[in-house]
This record gives sequence, structure tokens and C-alpha cells, in this order.
Amino acid sequence: MTHPDLNSIQEYLSVLYGQLLTIPEEELYHDDNDKKWSDQQIMGHLIDSAINNYRRFVISSTEQTLTFDGYDQNAWVNCHQYSHYDWKELLDLWYMINKHMFRLVGNIPLNSFTLNYEQHNYNEYSFIPMKEGVMPSLKLVFIDYYRHMIHHLNQIFEHHNMEIDELDID
Repeated sequence: MTHPDLNSIQEYLSVLYGQLLTIPEEELYHDDNDKKWSDQQIMGHLIDSAINNYRRFVISSTEQTLTFDGYDQNAWVNCHQYSHYDWKELLDLWYMINKHMFRLVGNIPLNSFTLNYEQHNYNEYSFIPMKEGVMPSLKLVFIDYYRHMIHHLNQIFEHHNMEIDELDID
């Protein structure tokens, strides 16, 4: 078991970042009924998710735990008022936070990255439902984070009739 190929993932995110930059600000998706997040809100949510997951990776690496507090996604998105942010500014922030996080993940020793935690609350906040009895590792947390991010990026791309080729990192 190894770290995911972080260089390939970073290259892949660079391509997605470039594609996202081609979406003109005046064509960004907005839900007039406020039932769905706008493109800016989705990107803001991905920034919030990256910030929370970055913190999880640091804490897990230094304190050997996978027990964390969650966060109210909607409250964070509403608090930031992401719908009013400049599109490129959001994309730049998302891209740089992920680049920073991938460097952190690459610095985590393999034995810490692949360690399975018997005591955890990861099932309370994971994107991919966990099977009963699974003991998660930081590698699983990273893969889950990545899949969550791709899920939301696909939402933005679908708003603009664009498709992305997904990179499998398992």
C-alpha cells in the first residue's frame, strides 16, 4: 500500500482548474429559488471542505486520531456569501489550498498514512458510506475527500454541459 500518486492528481487538478477558468462569470449557474447551490457556492464549499480536511490530516498525523468534529456545510457557505465572490478568486484559492494539502499528504509517513484506526467517528462525516466494522486510515480519508471533490466539480461541469474524465486514484 502506498500514497496515491499525488503528482498525477495535481496534474489532473491543474487541467480541471484550467477548464473551470474557461467558464465566463456571466454564465455561472445560479438557482433563482435558492434550492441548489450556485457554482460559486459549490466552489466555496469545496474550499471549506479542503480547509476542514487539511486540519484533519494535520491532527491525525500529529495526534494519531481519526476522531473529529464536523461542520455545518450550509452555515459555512452562507456565512461566506460565496455567491458574491469573484469566480477566478475562488478557483485560485481552491487550487492553492489543494496543492498545499497534497504536499502535506505527501509528507505523512507511509506507516501513519496507512494505519487503520479502530476508534474513530469517520463514518459520521465521510462522503462515501462506510461499511460496518471498517477501520479507516488516512489513505481512506484522502480518497474520500478526493471523491467528494470530484462529485461537486462534476456538478459545476454539468451546469455548463461539460464533461470531465475522472482520474481513478484507488
